[in-house]
Amino acid sequence: MRARTTPGMGHSALVPARLATLACAMVVAGLLLAACRTSVAAPNPPAGVYKSAPLHFSVSYPTGWQAAPTPADQSSPAVPLTLVITRSGDTAATGSVSSFMLTVFDLRVGAVATPAAQLKQKALAPNSPLRAVTLAGQTAYQDAPAQRPLPGGSNLTISHTDYYLFTASYEYQISVESVSGEHADADLARILQSFTLI
Repeated sequence: MRARTTPGMGHSALVPARLATLACAMVVAGLLLAACRTSVAAPNPPAGVYKSAPLHFSVSYPTGWQAAPTPADQSSPAVPLTLVITRSGDTAATGSVSSFMLTVFDLRVGAVATPAAQLKQKALAPNSPLRAVTLAGQTAYQDAPAQRPLPGGSNLTISHTDYYLFTASYEYQISVESVSGEHADADLARILQSFTLI
C-alpha cells in the first residue's frame, strides 16, 4: 500500500517550513540563554562606607569593592573587629587578591596592650624601620613595603604594606596588599586616605 501525499505538499515543500521553525526555536533559545547569563552575572556593588561608632572609625570604598567585617567572638575580645575590603569578583586563583584589611586591637585587654606598647617603642626608636606618616589626621607608622612573587610560576607579584595607628583605647592595624596586574593601587590609596577616626 502506498502512502498518500497531499498535492503540492511534497517532501521538498516541508524543508523550508522546518528550517523556519528551527531558526525560530534557536532564536528563542539564544534569548533565554542570554537572559540566564544576565541574571547570574556578578553584581557591581555601589560605593560604600563602613562605619563603627563603638570602635570610632569609618572607611569608604569605591564602586566595585565590597566590605566583609568579621566581628569578635567570645574567645577573642582583644580583637573586636577584622574588616577586609576587596574588589567584587576578584578570585584567589593566584592565592591572593588585592585587599585593604583593618584589624582593631583593644588596648584595654592585657594580652595586646604589652605588644602594642613594644611596637610603639620600636616605631619611636632611632633608625626604626617604621616611619611616621599621617593617617586620619593622626601620626601613624608605616612599615617598609615588601614585595614577593606569587606562587604558581606566574610573573605576578604582591606588594604588602602595614600601617599602625594608636589611640588611648585601640590600635588600628591596616594591611594593604596589591597584586600586580589587578590595577588596584589607585583604589587602595583612596580607601587608605578615607580612613577616619570618629
